[in-house]
Amino acid sequence: MGVSGSGKSTVAKALGERLGWRFEDGDSFHPPSNVEKMRAGHPLTDEDRWPWLNAIADEIARVCERGEHVIIACSALKHTYRDVLLRGRLPDPAWFLTTAAVSVALLAVAWVVFHRAEYEFAENV
Repeated sequence: MGVSGSGKSTVAKALGERLGWRFEDGDSFHPPSNVEKMRAGHPLTDEDRWPWLNAIADEIARVCERGEHVIIACSALKHTYRDVLLRGRLPDPAWFLTTAAVSVALLAVAWVVFHRAEYEFAENV
């Protein structure tokens, strides 16, 4: 989890490759209504985010039940969002050997995020 431009997807993909785990971008779990809203330049509300977060939580639950592994990159900046994702599952101290869900926060220097966002904007205009 982390703000846009903090490197979530880059780090998650690299970690997935290193561990041999499947990578999913959390954005792929958004319902079409959220995608359209974001394309139109409108920010999402908490009400918009609940179905998205629950879709990710469903995938985490499915993966845990099957004993599989997945790395999902998503912003989940609020504690309440992370609560939805984890659904009461607490990470096991030996998380890498179990099906427990864990979260990792990515912190980045503000100017790095700003310049990445500025570059991304310029590339997409």
